[in-house]
Amino acid sequence: MDRWIDLKDIVNVPRTSNEKASLQKATEKVENLAKHKKAVNEEGLLEGLARVIKKRAKTFVKAREYAIGALVDMTYRSSVKQKTSVYNVPSLLAAVVSAVGREGEDHKMERKDALNLIVNVASSNDTVKKGLFELEGLMENVVNAMEKEGDEHKVERENAANMIYNISCCTEAEVMKGLFEYDDVVKGLVRSIWRDGDNYKVERRCAVGALDNIAENKEVKACLFNFPGLMTSIDAIFGNASLNGTDMKDWAKSLKEMIKHRAPVETAPPPPVTTTKRAPEGLTHSKAGSKSGSTPSRAGSPVWSKLFPKCLVRSNFALLVENQAKIKKVKKEKDDVCQERDDFRQKLRDTLEAQENAMTCVSCMDKKRDVMFQCGHLALCRECSEKVTDCP
Repeated sequence: MDRWIDLKDIVNVPRTSNEKASLQKATEKVENLAKHKKAVNEEGLLEGLARVIKKRAKTFVKAREYAIGALVDMTYRSSVKQKTSVYNVPSLLAAVVSAVGREGEDHKMERKDALNLIVNVASSNDTVKKGLFELEGLMENVVNAMEKEGDEHKVERENAANMIYNISCCTEAEVMKGLFEYDDVVKGLVRSIWRDGDNYKVERRCAVGALDNIAENKEVKACLFNFPGLMTSIDAIFGNASLNGTDMKDWAKSLKEMIKHRAPVETAPPPPVTTTKRAPEGLTHSKAGSKSGSTPSRAGSPVWSKLFPKCLVRSNFALLVENQAKIKKVKKEKDDVCQERDDFRQKLRDTLEAQENAMTCVSCMDKKRDVMFQCGHLALCRECSEKVTDCP
């Protein structure tokens, strides 16, 4: 059939001057076939798509987007066998992880679709979920995607939270514990829950579901109770009447119940009280003050006023406000430095890529230029120069 000619171009595209056009046409054909749920099972196709995704030059942006989009359509609502076949190609997984970590506006579509692809693959069996969690570089890139602010990164955050939710559905306890212990995973999920508004329902739903699964681990349950902001964010979900009857509210209820009935932390028994000290003058006991170990009342106590005068309390409060302002200023300076660093890295990458393209043969677009014509132009490699007589 005619379509298999295009698919074979993916598997083994010759390194010629029209490689960009050939790859773009072939990957677009594969995506269209996959989108309409037609069989795409050409031998070596997945390895060919991995080779396309690995190409970092800007000229192959469309080809990379078509390749990742085709893989998303192949794995969307497909069988476990189809998803596992994608997982079982190491070169393809490495290429997808690399696509998730690419920065810049030019790679936005690649990052979004690459995360979407991992979400689809992660909905497979426990072996795949555990393998994805242990895949080098994946969790780091996913956490970075969750930390991005702004509505322009909303879909990336949704896919990242959805991927963590799918992995958290794994029945192995070590995966649950590993998700909790991984740097900033729980912190990113709690931050997602805090976002308010209808635009963030998908992100919040996945984050609550992931924490509900993680909390099933007994060792993690007690630690989540003291995690900053978690219980407050769960209470905010309970107070939202628009979420009544949704699975988000059901998961939040389950999560709160599990954390509330966490395993008690064993502590050493207090030493026995042998003597009862007399309360200082000026401190009055409560009604049960005659009993041993009762707490004295501080209301109207001159001793308490002497120990903690109002001027000292006011000065401490002013110092606290001043320190908070300093912390906020330092954090802003840190964010500005990080932004400048990221901009410099992106500029450096673009410069290096431009220099690399400037030294690539204009004919095969693969090897370096090493033959100079009589006109003074350095444009072709040795093999391509033997095929022409005039400077191109």
